[in-house]
Amino acid sequence: MVSIGLPYKKGPCTWAVSFRIEGIEEVPLDQTVRGADSAEALISALRAIAAVIDSWNVDHSITWNGRTDLGFSP
Repeated sequence: MVSIGLPYKKGPCTWAVSFRIEGIEEVPLDQTVRGADSAEALISALRAIAAVIDSWNVDHSITWNGRTDLGFSP
């Protein structure tokens, strides 16, 4: 399961989005990514999620509705 938080302001010119991936590895993965605005932070989260899952999915055993494209690359 992938959970994505709401973008939040981290500093004057920085926004952040936290996400969690669980159920694939033994320990859930929690990460926070940043961007210049809320949209960039959210897009960065989607890209980071895609990169993490792709690195775990070398054999393409992780699927969504039978498809190997999991839909996280914006």
